[in-house]
Formats: sequence, structure tokens, C-alpha cells
Amino acid sequence: MLTADGARELAYRHPWLYHNVWKSDEEARCTIASDGLTYGKSRHNWHPLYKPRHGHVYLATHDYLNSWWLQSGANDDLYAVDTHILLASRINPDEDHFIDCNRFGLHRPPDINLWKLFKSVIPSYGDWAEQVELGSNPQHVVHSINRGSIAYAGVVPPSALLRWDVIAKEWVKV
Repeated sequence: MLTADGARELAYRHPWLYHNVWKSDEEARCTIASDGLTYGKSRHNWHPLYKPRHGHVYLATHDYLNSWWLQSGANDDLYAVDTHILLASRINPDEDHFIDCNRFGLHRPPDINLWKLFKSVIPSYGDWAEQVELGSNPQHVVHSINRGSIAYAGVVPPSALLRWDVIAKEWVKV
């Protein structure tokens, strides 16, 4: 969870964060336009070990976005999120940025080799984040945003969203 001051700084430094919807279509666009970005409604291509925390939507900075957006497919949709609308109490760190981070004294999450051996017995990174209460320290979020992304607990409302129109080459309201 981020403090109110931290949320103001986030909005100042990153007025827009971004979310990619994998293999989007008109039905997905309509759902997002009416319900916003929600956990579980947007399609994804995560390996089971990387399954995110339940109820969280992941948002990336512009720089982080540039590192993978060029790899996205023609059917992916990109959404911009106005960070001024996000609630500080719902801003959490992205657990992927803590895999090799011991500076916070957290137990390390399992790695892919362990998952290959034991599969469903091993918690996903999202489950691990819940177990270690990742985000209970506001510095977790600061570390995460400095690495390029955050996790937002709950719905990102349609009023906070713009969608990149590939044909018009411009941002449009959802």
C-alpha cells in the first residue's frame, strides 16, 4: 500500500501508467469500457508460476512498457491509466520485482526449476506476495515503481482509461 504522499508523487512522476490486454477483441473492449480493468476479465499469457495476486491489475511505466510493447501481438490492446484517479490504499508492488531482492528481508519466492519439479504444490508469485504481505511497507511500492510497474488492487475505472487506437494512431476514451 502506498501512502497518500507517495500516491501524489507517483501521479507527478508517472501521470500515466499502462496495461496491455493480450489478444483483445471487440467484446473485451466493450467489457473494459463498461467495467474498467479488472482482475481475471482481461486475457493473459502467464506461466502458472507467474500467476498474479488475486484481484490485482498490473500497470507499467512508459519506460517499462517500451521494453516489451514492441513484442506484443497485433491483437493486443494498450490502455493508459490516469494515475491521479488511483486510490493510494490500493497501490501495491508488483511481486515480479522482488524475485532477487533481499534488501527487504523477505523470504525468496520459488523459482521456475522448483516449480517444474513440484508444480501445483509450489505457490505462484502472487500467492507468495500475499504470504509475505508484500506491500505492507510503502517502500515496497517505491522499489516496484522504480523497477517499472505496480499492482493495483481492485478495478481501474473506465473514467481513468484511454485506449491506443492502432489505426488512428491516437489515444481514445474507452
